[in-house]
Amino acid sequence: MAVSGEFKKFLFNKNMISKRNIFSSFTLIELLVSVGIIVFVIIISVGIYVYTLGSQQKNTSVVNLQQDAQYLMSMIAKDVRNNWLDYDYYNQITTPEDELALVDNLVSPQNYYAYRYDSENNAVKRCQKSGARCQEGDFATLTMTNVKVKKLDFYLEPNTNPFTYGINILTPPRVTIVIELGPKIERWGQRGLQIQGTVQPRGEEKK
Repeated sequence: MAVSGEFKKFLFNKNMISKRNIFSSFTLIELLVSVGIIVFVIIISVGIYVYTLGSQQKNTSVVNLQQDAQYLMSMIAKDVRNNWLDYDYYNQITTPEDELALVDNLVSPQNYYAYRYDSENNAVKRCQKSGARCQEGDFATLTMTNVKVKKLDFYLEPNTNPFTYGINILTPPRVTIVIELGPKIERWGQRGLQIQGTVQPRGEEKK
């Protein structure tokens, strides 16, 4: 049976349409796979970037904590070494104290120094005054940009002035300073820093 030219043309067009559909479907699958790979790479890259940024911020926070802690410790320790522990400032020494009182007896009038912890603002306050002991309005806040002070304790030993006449205490005074700092903006996984040091004030003759 002879096949007409029109019928052959019809079969040829049908075959071409089928091939085009096959090629189109294959191209669409390739496109979806490519998009999926690109999205996967982007997600991985963003994850790595976020992790790296977070690690960098944590490291920067730790460095800030260490620097400010050392600065604060060195400032207090210097004042302790250069002065006497002002036993007369305290009615009764408790353990620990949240205030440290020092006096310089080598000058006239005497110079007084004091440190205290401001729990409301998570800060340290310092006072330096000549001729009279520090009062409430004499304290100034030590500015720390990136950190806050969580704790500042002073352990004073002995709790009685060993240089008072009639007091038989052979242990010289010493001050143990405990400082705990934390970042002002706390992020998940970040920890605070605690350091401590023991410093011996000046000695004096028994009164």
